[in-house]
Amino acid sequence: MIGSLFYLGVQVHGQHKESRHKTIESLYLHYLDGRISREMYESFEARIKHNAAYPGFQAWWSGRREWYQPSFRARLDEKFAGAKTLPPF
Repeated sequence: MIGSLFYLGVQVHGQHKESRHKTIESLYLHYLDGRISREMYESFEARIKHNAAYPGFQAWWSGRREWYQPSFRARLDEKFAGAKTLPPF
């Protein structure tokens, strides 16, 4: 299983933002089903929370959040609510 997650991470590295976030959504669903540990999932979620501090990501999420499962949207919206906004690069 760890090897599969590592391979998945390598594949995701070179893909577009939408693909990466759909992968993280899949990991969230696997986490809910008990297939991966909380620690494993939260490391991926921390990356999204970091990106959520940038205005570009906030604009991207507000326009695409409907593409994701309701439970995943609620989870990310909860995490993003406390995120600081950083200046654009």
